[in-house]
Amino acid sequence: MYHHHTQNPEGVKDRRQACNPVGVKEHRQACNPEGVSRPQAGALAPATMGRRYEPRRGERASIFILSPLQGSFGVAIRCRGFTPACGLSPRRGLTRAFFIFHFSFFISLSLSLLLSSCTVRKSGDVAIEADPLHYATNLTCERGEGYSVWTLRNPWDTTQVLHRYVLVPTTDPLPLSIIHSSSVKRRFAPSAPFSIINVPLRHAGVATAVHCGLLDELGVSSAIAGVCEQQYIDLPAVKEGLAAGTIADFGNGMNPNLERIMDTAPDALLLTPFEHSGGYGRVERLGIPIIECAEYMEVSPLARAEWIRFYGELFGVPERADSIFRAVETAYLALKEKVTSASSVSSASSVPPRLLTEMLYGGQWFVPCGQSTMGIMFDDAGADYIFRDRPGSGSTALPFETVLDEAQDADIWLIKYNSPQPLTYDQLAADYQPYTRFRAFQQRHIFACDLAHNHFYEETPFHPERLLRDFIIILHPHLLSGQTTRYYRPLAQ
Repeated sequence: MYHHHTQNPEGVKDRRQACNPVGVKEHRQACNPEGVSRPQAGALAPATMGRRYEPRRGERASIFILSPLQGSFGVAIRCRGFTPACGLSPRRGLTRAFFIFHFSFFISLSLSLLLSSCTVRKSGDVAIEADPLHYATNLTCERGEGYSVWTLRNPWDTTQVLHRYVLVPTTDPLPLSIIHSSSVKRRFAPSAPFSIINVPLRHAGVATAVHCGLLDELGVSSAIAGVCEQQYIDLPAVKEGLAAGTIADFGNGMNPNLERIMDTAPDALLLTPFEHSGGYGRVERLGIPIIECAEYMEVSPLARAEWIRFYGELFGVPERADSIFRAVETAYLALKEKVTSASSVSSASSVPPRLLTEMLYGGQWFVPCGQSTMGIMFDDAGADYIFRDRPGSGSTALPFETVLDEAQDADIWLIKYNSPQPLTYDQLAADYQPYTRFRAFQQRHIFACDLAHNHFYEETPFHPERLLRDFIIILHPHLLSGQTTRYYRPLAQ
C-alpha cells in the first residue's frame, strides 16, 4: 500500500505541462495558482481576471472579458485615441468615457444574455444536481451539464473536505459553466484541494493490489500503466504487463522510483491517504493528478463497496460499475435478511455462536471494534462477537491476558496467515503454547484464511457479500447448506 512519506524529485522543468489534465491554455491560473502543489478553488478564474487595462493614446479598441465569477461580465476597452475603426474621431476624454461606458454596458449585457441562453441557471447559478449515494458517508456526487463533481470528505475531520474532483469527458471541451458558475465556486472552498480530471483515465499508476483487482474486474486493466509492490499483486493481466514491459514497476510503495514514474507519465496516480502523513511529498510535486483512495475509511461494508461507482466514472465504465454494485448490494442484503429471518424464528434457548478473531502480532492482539467494517459484518452474519462493545470504527490492541480472559470460551475462532504451507494446530501451538487454552482450539473450531493462496484483500473491500457468505457458512451452516467457503477453511489437523 502506498505510503505518504514518499518524496518527489527536484527540477520538474515544465510543471504546467505535467499537471495540466484539461488542456486549458493558462493552466497556472486554471489549476495551480501561485505554484502550490495542489490546485485551489480560486484558480478557476481565467488569466485576465482582475487585471486593469488603461486606455493608451493611438491604440485601437480591444475588448477584454474580466471577472466572470462575479455573476456578470465586466468589459474593459483599451484604446490609444479612437481611430476611424471605432467610428469616432479622437476627441476629448469625456466623450471617450461616455462611449466606453455605453459600449461596455452593451457588450456586458449582450454576453450575459448569450451565456444565460446557453446554460440552465437558478438565481444566476448554473444548475447542478445531487446524484445521491446510498451508503457511502465520505463520498458525494453532483452532476452538471457535461461534468460531474465528486467530493471526498476528510474521514479524520468530517468538517473538512479531503479533495474535490471535477470529471470532464476527454472528448468534450471544458464546460464554461464550471468556470463561470458562482454556485460551483461557492462549493469549492478555498481550502479544499481541487482537481479537474479528463476521463476516462487510460494510463494510470496504481499503488495497491486492491485497486488493480478492481480495475481488472471493471474490464479496464489495460489502463494500468504502473504499479507499486508488484510482488503482492497476483493478477494475470498485471503479471503479463510487467513481463512484457507495458506496465512499469514503480518499486517500493514507501519509496517509489520517481524517475520511472516520470518516464511512464501516467495521467493520474491512485494513492491511499493516511492520517497525519503530511501529504504525498515529492510525488505530489510531480504535477500528476492524485486520486485519493479513501474508501477503506468507510465504516459499513456496503459504504466501502459503493466507491466502485467513483472508480467506474474515472475509468469510463460507469454502467458496469453500477451493475456490479447493484449485484453486490442485492446479494449482501439477501444474506443479511436470511440471518435475520432465521434468528426471528429460532427458539429462545438458541444462542448465537461466540466469535473470536485474529492472533497475537508483535506482542499485541489487534481486534476489530464493534463499529468497524468487520464488527458490523460479524453482526450481520449473526455472530455473538466477543468484542462488539469495544468503541471505535477501527481496531484496538489488547494484551493476550485480556483476550484470554474475555474469549477463552469462544465457540469459533477465525484467523488469517500468510504461508506457502498450510498452518496446522500443532504449528499454532508451537508458535505460542497459550493458544491451546482457548476452547475453540481444543474443540478444533478454528477456521483459517491463507492469504498466500486467495485474493482476500484484493476482493473483499468491493465484494463484502463474498466474505459475509463465508461467515454465515461457518457460523450457521444450516442456512447455506451445500455451499463452500471462498476464503476460510478449517485449520488443518
